[in-house]
Amino acid sequence: MTPLFMMLLVILAQAAAGVICLLLAPSEATMGDLQQIFYLHAPAAWTSLCAFAALCVAAAADIARPSPVRAALARSLGEVGLLFGVAAVATGGIWAKTAWRTPWVWEPKLASALFVLFIYAGHACLRASGQRRVADVYAVAALPSVPLCYLSTRLAFEGLHPAEGLAFSLEGLMLAGTLTAFAADLLFAGWLVHVAARIYARADLEGEE
Repeated sequence: MTPLFMMLLVILAQAAAGVICLLLAPSEATMGDLQQIFYLHAPAAWTSLCAFAALCVAAAADIARPSPVRAALARSLGEVGLLFGVAAVATGGIWAKTAWRTPWVWEPKLASALFVLFIYAGHACLRASGQRRVADVYAVAALPSVPLCYLSTRLAFEGLHPAEGLAFSLEGLMLAGTLTAFAADLLFAGWLVHVAARIYARADLEGEE
């Protein structure tokens, strides 16, 4: 699959998500149009965690059989995961500021999300400084933070985020919009990883010549 074809799929998926979320899905009874930011916030958070989980697999593969391609894939997954993680925290802060009059509180989900971002920012710093092997081991060791972040409200107490998550209470076009937005974000993340990995792999191969 070429980068151009992947980009076309991304555009089509994002357009479909936009139509469903913004035009077809009804407004939430209590939050009104503010609820639409959920279609940005939750899919970005899920995509970030998926990227970090995939990073662990790529890093383990690079440990077992080192290659510029595997190393580039691991680095790209970490950076793209950070990008979507920051987007999730930012959109969540906008939502919280409007809905709860504060952009941040130290509740389980928010605290664990920030903790995960700091962890994987450390991975990005290690890769940027050229410590590839250490970064790979670090990424594998960091994997438990991903399910802990997702399950934080179930393992601790409920805060602003309910234990079951808002997505589980959605139905009809709201649920369809959320899942479509998630699929679109996954495609976008995959395209970014593909492009970045090609750039990093080419740079590593040229550096070895």
